[in-house]
Amino acid sequence: MSDAKSATNSHTSMLPQVICAEFFKRGYFPEHHKLLCDVHRERRDALIESIDKYFPKGTKRTFPDGGLFAWVELPGGLNTSELLKEATSNPEVNVSFVTGEAFFSEGNGKGSNCMRLSFGANPPEKIRIGIERLGKLINSKLK
Repeated sequence: MSDAKSATNSHTSMLPQVICAEFFKRGYFPEHHKLLCDVHRERRDALIESIDKYFPKGTKRTFPDGGLFAWVELPGGLNTSELLKEATSNPEVNVSFVTGEAFFSEGNGKGSNCMRLSFGANPPEKIRIGIERLGKLINSKLK
């Protein structure tokens, strides 16, 4: 089965390769790159501002200057694996993230209070709403 799959998609088909080559040859990339940077900068800024506004005092976070993710460390010994279950199953929250433990090989709970939040797929207003909902859930766990 693995060999069959590999044989069918081990490389990109010719048509997309030709289209991409033409895209670059015609000089469309610089304008497209600027558009992508502008879109993701706005989304990143919405995420960072919302974390700072809605997450509890003592939260630590990165300020990404590349990529589509921010790393967040929560205060108060919160376990993001447990938090994720509630955040995704509660229709009033309905927010997903990647738990921090997935990024550490040490085990022993390392990263259990951390999460990776993505800002790549959603517009700024949806990011603000989601982070406000997640922030309310996090804050409720600290009381």
